[in-house]
Amino acid sequence: MNEPTEVGGIHQLAGRQQALQQRLATDAHRPRYHFLPPSGWMNDPNGLIYWKGHYHLFYQYVPNDPPWETKHWGHAVSQDLVHWTDLPVALAPTPGGADQDGCFSGCAVDHDGIPTFVYTGVQGNRQLPCLATSSDDLVSWQKYPGNPVIAAPPHDLDLIAFRDHSVWKEGSTWYQIPSTLVTGTAPSRCGPAPCGNALTSFLWVTSMCL
Repeated sequence: MNEPTEVGGIHQLAGRQQALQQRLATDAHRPRYHFLPPSGWMNDPNGLIYWKGHYHLFYQYVPNDPPWETKHWGHAVSQDLVHWTDLPVALAPTPGGADQDGCFSGCAVDHDGIPTFVYTGVQGNRQLPCLATSSDDLVSWQKYPGNPVIAAPPHDLDLIAFRDHSVWKEGSTWYQIPSTLVTGTAPSRCGPAPCGNALTSFLWVTSMCL
């Protein structure tokens, strides 16, 4: 890999992003109350979590590429849900990984004091749940090396979408409900998938669609 060329490309992207931010700052039609990313394209908010006195907003984000390319998770923080400070991108696709073609929607939970993402990793036509954890600052995130945590969706369903994973805990058991699209039907919710007391050990015990 040509390092000077790669560094030059990064600087060019940063320059274009800065120029776009400056131009948008003076746009009379740009919302001042509703949250917007620093530049580029955003979609649904993911993984909203209140952590140590701050509201953290994560959202589907494409910093520089056209929409529907490789999705990232943008990140902003607020103390009042009105004034937001942009933070570095929380999740980006890992080449050759379970999320190489995008980090799609999911959620954030407090897993025994550890901030944890359950998000959708996209690899080709595969959409499967992945994990990432952070230290207390919620700025740097480490992806679970065993991703994806469910190897495949339920085999008794003809699915063309399996994403937007939502999890919650009852007693000592975590449950997950993903959003699904069964061939020839409207979008639905499929689950639940109990996994015991560890988010890394989901096992499908039912394939009920809601």
